[in-house]
Order: sequence, then C-alpha cells, then structure tokens
Amino acid sequence: MWWRGYRIAIDAGRADFRIGEIEALPLQSGQFDKVCSINTVYFWRSLPAGAGELRRVLKAGGVLALGFLPADAMGRLGFPKDIFTFRTTGDVEHALRQAGFGAVEIHRPEPDTAWNVIVAR
Repeated sequence: MWWRGYRIAIDAGRADFRIGEIEALPLQSGQFDKVCSINTVYFWRSLPAGAGELRRVLKAGGVLALGFLPADAMGRLGFPKDIFTFRTTGDVEHALRQAGFGAVEIHRPEPDTAWNVIVAR
C-alpha cells in the first residue's frame, strides 16, 4: 500500500490518513487550524458541499488555502471534461463565501499567472 512509506510517522502519531470524499469528510468538526488543498476542486461533485465541509472541519479563525487552475486555463490545456470539472475562480469564491468564509482572497504571483490560490478565513 502507498502509506507504508509513512509507517514511522503513523506509529509516532505524526501522520493519519483517511479515505473519504470532500462532500462528507470523515473528520470531526473544528479539528484543524489550517487546511491546504491543491488541484482537487476539479474532482468535487459539489462546490457548495465541499466548501461547507472544509468550513466545518476548520476551527474558528482557521485558514484554508485552495490552489487550482481556473476553468479558462484548464480548457486551454486540453484536460478531458469527462474526468475534470472546470471551475472558475468566481464560482469557487462564491461557494466559499456561501459556506461561511468571511474573508476570501485570491492570490496570483503575477497578473498573467494561470494558477491561483484562494486563501479563506
């Protein structure tokens, strides 16, 4: 199994792996100070449900960093639409705000950078 390389960290209590789906995370509410997810939004069945689950597992004042390529960049790269769901930055931002994130900031290193990171609190 892929996790065997992490056996020492698991046994020491420094790592814990769970299998689940973003729409119903197998985690307790308010469990994390920070959540980072990169290149996953393409596979969420529901932006609102995924955003809600991320908000749920964060402690009050917790921070989310969500990195992805927006829909326009994904379309230019030829990713198959039967596997990837292209998401606009605005759609992701809206879902996060609807889930209860009060501050949602969009970051790009340069104006013409294809990818972005959304930081939400």
